[in-house]
Amino acid sequence: STGDRLGLSSTLAAEMSLDKSLLTLILDVSPSIWGLRESFRDADDAMRTKKNKQSAGPARLDDLLTSTVSFGLAFASLHRENCFVIIGVADDETAVLYPRKDVQGLTRMVNEPSEMSGSKIDGRLLNDGLKLGVRELVMRAAECATRRAKATVTVNANVPSNPDVLSNPAVDVDVDVATQKKSPGSAIASAISLALCVINRFSVAAAGNGGAAADDGDNEVGSDENVLAMMEGRAARKTAEERERRRRERGWLSPRILVVQSTEDRTGDYNALMNGTFAAIKGGVVVDALF
Repeated sequence: STGDRLGLSSTLAAEMSLDKSLLTLILDVSPSIWGLRESFRDADDAMRTKKNKQSAGPARLDDLLTSTVSFGLAFASLHRENCFVIIGVADDETAVLYPRKDVQGLTRMVNEPSEMSGSKIDGRLLNDGLKLGVRELVMRAAECATRRAKATVTVNANVPSNPDVLSNPAVDVDVDVATQKKSPGSAIASAISLALCVINRFSVAAAGNGGAAADDGDNEVGSDENVLAMMEGRAARKTAEERERRRRERGWLSPRILVVQSTEDRTGDYNALMNGTFAAIKGGVVVDALF
């Protein structure tokens, strides 16, 4: 539960559920995996249709986006001050999908009071921005994969006849792209780092500080000893509860990260992922994941 992860009592955890929150949702929309799911769904649906049976999944990317919009609107209804940010991941590419920089932007969501619009989350902008952002992100990932494939073909064609082609400046080959091995999975660790940056931006605004979030004891839980104590279930409960009470008294947002991952884990990003996890613990950020 949330209380267990933050080392809080069940009473305070229940009270936190009614507080205004900042939810940063990380969506894995990698075309490599969603294309396979689409093909499997089409084949399975064709077989089930012949037997007069309904579809049994798996969900398509469009289904995920529709559910995400519904989830965001439900989250908005819990508190008018709730803030919702969506970060997309497509293979090696990451981007903030909502709020869009060219329409609403993080600056307006951070600084504009909810009285201006009735809610921090605009349903129409959420729906349009998410779908457009995913389309742009998937196109970027596809273009990157195409460049890598073309560069690899060019290098493979030239290397047998000229082993020095990679060091020859006259040869028009993107060596970095061509020789870079494509890692399986998606850049979830990068997305978590971006999510923590977004959370810090909201924290800075809430603290009314032009540089960094106020440090007047709220980061007492940030020492290595306390982080290890929290991970091992030892006594950091009192410190965590005091931090959450200060946050509630000041009306600051309660930060949370939800990861929806559809690709396999990227083992090469293990260290980066653990660093992001430690940073989340130090900042009192709740992290949940769906695989």
